[in-house]
Amino acid sequence: MVKRSVPADQLLECKIQDGWEPLCDFLGEVLKDDFPSGNNPKGSDMRVTKLLGNSKRRADRNMLITAAFVAALLFADIRVAKGFGPVHA
Repeated sequence: MVKRSVPADQLLECKIQDGWEPLCDFLGEVLKDDFPSGNNPKGSDMRVTKLLGNSKRRADRNMLITAAFVAALLFADIRVAKGFGPVHA
């Protein structure tokens, strides 16, 4: 349908394996850099770090709160065991 409705001189058919060159030639642009062959590992790491950053901060905060709660319970248990606090029957 597209082929029938677009004039041949305004339509580019190419394969991704051809890279940027056919598109640049079609648009009359100069080829500036190489065609990407995959994800940039450094860029991927940055995206993952950004996505997981908030989750890690929440996990760290929750771990700290849990550790403080456990420490408070242990402290209270030690005080009761040594006779410094109320004993509930």
